[in-house]
Amino acid sequence: MSKAISVSNLVKEFSRGHKSPQSLKEYFVKPFSKQEEEMFRAVDDLSFEVERGEFFGIIGRNGSGKSTLMKMLAGILEPTEGEVEINGKIIPFLELGVGFNPDLTARENIYLNGTILGMSRGEIASKFDDILDFAEVRDFVDTQVKNFSSGMYVRLAFAIAIQTEADIYLVDEILSVGDFNFQQKCFALFKELKKKGKTIVFVSHDLGSVREFCDRVMYIKYGKLINIGKTREVVEDYVVNDRKEKRNTNIGGDLSVQLLDLDNKPIESILSDSPIKVRISYKLKPEALGDDLVAGFSIWKDEDLYVFGTNSEIENVKINFKEEGTVDFVIKNYPFLHGHYDFSAAIHNIEGENYVWKEKAAKIAVVRNHVHDGLVNMEIEIPH
Repeated sequence: MSKAISVSNLVKEFSRGHKSPQSLKEYFVKPFSKQEEEMFRAVDDLSFEVERGEFFGIIGRNGSGKSTLMKMLAGILEPTEGEVEINGKIIPFLELGVGFNPDLTARENIYLNGTILGMSRGEIASKFDDILDFAEVRDFVDTQVKNFSSGMYVRLAFAIAIQTEADIYLVDEILSVGDFNFQQKCFALFKELKKKGKTIVFVSHDLGSVREFCDRVMYIKYGKLINIGKTREVVEDYVVNDRKEKRNTNIGGDLSVQLLDLDNKPIESILSDSPIKVRISYKLKPEALGDDLVAGFSIWKDEDLYVFGTNSEIENVKINFKEEGTVDFVIKNYPFLHGHYDFSAAIHNIEGENYVWKEKAAKIAVVRNHVHDGLVNMEIEIPH
């Protein structure tokens, strides 16, 4: 497999502005001398390669440099130092719809954006129906896009861009705007592109999608390479490190977790396959309230073994948060075998920035009621 992307010692610096005076002398001298700019590195000496035909994931917390890196791969930003070698035509799915004119209709913007992306008028006409159907906006083809929802806007922009022939596709978090069915349709398309030998570089906070689709993953933090390799190992490394950094955050309020049976009675132990209700009780500061809040929990075994996690966004449930309230998650059958399990919980915004995080907020013991070994119970049948 040849290299689709080669990155060597890549650095991107931005200015924070001029340094503040550090002494009274500097305060008086600075106005008469050239002020020194204070720089920070968004990307710091990154080197990696992406194979042709690979589905390559990039993960990291907000501010880790992922989007800056993608813009350098796309040629939108110039590196401060280092080299980026791209072998093939590249299509970036970074800021979709930037070329849209909000006062034009969907029909007019298809032709405008298609032309910007290098398609001829004949090509656009031949792909016009496919674009409308993929974007699911056929009924709104003559509507001005300024009247579109954010989801419709991104779907249309994505549908136009994906019709452009390319060798490498850069995808940065854009699928978070679409609904679940549209996301699945996009991933199905990416799988087909991968079968054709195309390369996809995928940035996302959705670790479930990263686990499912990526061949390899790179984890970056503050612009530096932390880990790169097999998807499962790198994602687990990120989850454990991210968990340590977020321990007991309470800038937005406070929360507690109760583990209950279905009659709302507290429980400390259960049999494997029994139902559990995970109740998150919270108090939020007024400034933490917003329309993009998400509640979730994670389950850990033996301190650092991450076995499960979900949240209201993943479960496609919109919660109307107040300053004080509860959120219930019902696990219909707790599948884990014997042992002790810790529950951590958080309330955060859609970007994953925690307002309240509590580690080891609750604990439960699972009593052995199966002869099976391992971590989870499965129903087994042996036809004979």
